Amino acid sequence: LLWQLFELNSAFQSHALQACDAARLVPPLCYIMLESRRDPAKAGLIHVCTFLLLRMSGDRDFAVLLNSPLKASLPVDLPLFHGGNHADLLFVTLHKLIVNAKPSLQAMYNCFLIVMANLSPYVKRISLVASVKLVSLFELFTSPRFLYAAEANHAYVARLLDLFNNVVQYQYAGNPHLVYALVKRHEAFAKLRDLELPEAVAAAARGQGRGPRFVPTRAWLEAVK
Repeated sequence: LLWQLFELNSAFQSHALQACDAARLVPPLCYIMLESRRDPAKAGLIHVCTFLLLRMSGDRDFAVLLNSPLKASLPVDLPLFHGGNHADLLFVTLHKLIVNAKPSLQAMYNCFLIVMANLSPYVKRISLVASVKLVSLFELFTSPRFLYAAEANHAYVARLLDLFNNVVQYQYAGNPHLVYALVKRHEAFAKLRDLELPEAVAAAARGQGRGPRFVPTRAWLEAVK
């Protein structure tokens, strides 16, 4: 119902995002997504929640509201982050959906990352837990076995770089945790910078069975030669 109201009535959406405390929508949406992530029959619920977040994340007023302190506690398995805000909850939830859900959700990864990138210029303080989760996503997506598992996987890396750049450019002073996490994991950025095709293909091939399957084609092998 909420999705239909947003989709069909722009006035309702404007009122909900600008005149109401739209941040209150985030905890129940995160709860529904986390509870549904392992049930294929509930994949539609995750899609609807994701599309709602994607639509709302494009609104500046909504993004700013997510800086409000998080007072709700969800009965789900999430790491504790003291003094966090609604953006922290969203970042940690989307991280869990990427690393600990059914493979069928991979089609939604791009939407998850767009939501986070849309919010990033306005988040004044990202908690330590959420910062570490974001950088760990970068390490996952830049690993050769994932990066070369599908031709569109490099787009995930671009989304995360966009997120990091937004935080450093617009909210640097208030985000020491993310800046520290980026500096501490600088090896991941150096490996991506120095990545070359032959070694990447070899590493991806070695990673078969431990992640998204990579099958070198004849064109790949010719390129390596």
